[in-house]
Amino acid sequence: MNKQRDYLMDNIKALLLFLVAFGHTLDVYKGDGGIELYLMKYIYLFHMPMFAFITGYFTKDLDKARNNAVQKSLIPYIIFSCTKQLYFFHNRPCILDIHYHQFL
Repeated sequence: MNKQRDYLMDNIKALLLFLVAFGHTLDVYKGDGGIELYLMKYIYLFHMPMFAFITGYFTKDLDKARNNAVQKSLIPYIIFSCTKQLYFFHNRPCILDIHYHQFL
């Protein structure tokens, strides 16, 4: 069984790995909200979802992967997120004053 490499995916993964390192480097220099901050936030918008997409692209058994994703990822994520939001709401009521544009 001779499998061929998907060079497009290899190149995308290499680019994403570079963007991870570059984004973490920009984190040090983001300072007072210069171009570094906006570039870092732009990179952070898509590089991890793209890793998840590529991982799913190479999954062999999609039904098993979907079931495992719900059980092992989605449910703990929802529980953790709700717990975190309750904690911040209880300890910092001003959390509701944060506007969406502050994260862009």
